[in-house]
Amino acid sequence: MNESLHTTAVSEETTVPPQAPALAAASPWRAAAGLGLIGLGLAAVFSPLATGVILAYMITAGLGVYGVAQIVAYMKAPAAERTGSVISGLALTAFSLFTVWASYQTQYSFLTMIAGLSVTVAFFTILRSVSQLFLFQQLRTEGTEGAGWVLAGSVLNALTGVLILANPLTGWLALSTVWGVYLGASGIVLITDYFSERRRRKATA
Repeated sequence: MNESLHTTAVSEETTVPPQAPALAAASPWRAAAGLGLIGLGLAAVFSPLATGVILAYMITAGLGVYGVAQIVAYMKAPAAERTGSVISGLALTAFSLFTVWASYQTQYSFLTMIAGLSVTVAFFTILRSVSQLFLFQQLRTEGTEGAGWVLAGSVLNALTGVLILANPLTGWLALSTVWGVYLGASGIVLITDYFSERRRRKATA
């Protein structure tokens, strides 16, 4: 009799998932993150110049941090395992420091920084287009479904790269607007997921 009662008590205790309180606590943070993303998205859409400048400085600083990380990793690695990554780290760090320094030399020097970053983005976008074109040829040879979408992505990336190269400043502002729309959409998804989870929790309560 005691064993059956003990078994029943244990089964009742194990019916409550231990992750439930953590999920309940995390949901408001998800909604707050969604509101933050929507705010950033609206700022990028309605003020692309300010957002573009902020993004340019963030990307430049990020390149510098990445370069420093490569240098530190090179110095900490054993002599037998060291590679030429330190050259890339030094180049990125020097580029980041020089770009930030140059952006403060005159009132409109930051435009030169934005133009340089735009050309870099365009270059990598075109490289991505070329790689997608090779992937499309491989998929078409193998008869894999979805090869047409890969080709469409390659064409779009090529057009985007060419348009950015044609006018780097305008292209960067356009990218800022696109990023704003993406951030806003991501925020709406998070908030929608938050309210959906609340409704599910109330329905199962």
